[in-house]
Amino acid sequence: MQVTDKTSSRVEKLRQLLKDKADMVIVMQDNPDPDSIASAVALRELAHNIEDISCSITSGGSVGRGENRALVHYLDLKLRPFDEVVFDRFDLIGMVDTQPGTGNNSILESCIPHIVIDHHPCRRDWPDPQKLYQY
Repeated sequence: MQVTDKTSSRVEKLRQLLKDKADMVIVMQDNPDPDSIASAVALRELAHNIEDISCSITSGGSVGRGENRALVHYLDLKLRPFDEVVFDRFDLIGMVDTQPGTGNNSILESCIPHIVIDHHPCRRDWPDPQKLYQY
């Protein structure tokens, strides 16, 4: 399979997943770094441009390092405190730069994400791997 075929297939899978949805929460790793922040913003832009989905971005930790805080400020991100997110209110749950069960995020085991975008090796002990889309 060519790279362009693989990319097209993943974009189509994402497009179908976003279809007819209105709200998504995007969970970054706790204490997000630049690739986590950028991935969350990219997923938000894709969701908004493909299906006009409203997105909230959250993290269970804090943005501690100065350069990471500068990036959040530069992008004018309004990060939602994790403990204020009611996950049942959202049509979709996405995770970026982390996966369920890795220990570097605050998502509960009972909360199964619909989208997982992570460059780390795929974990095989996800609660239900058939429901997750690793890009």
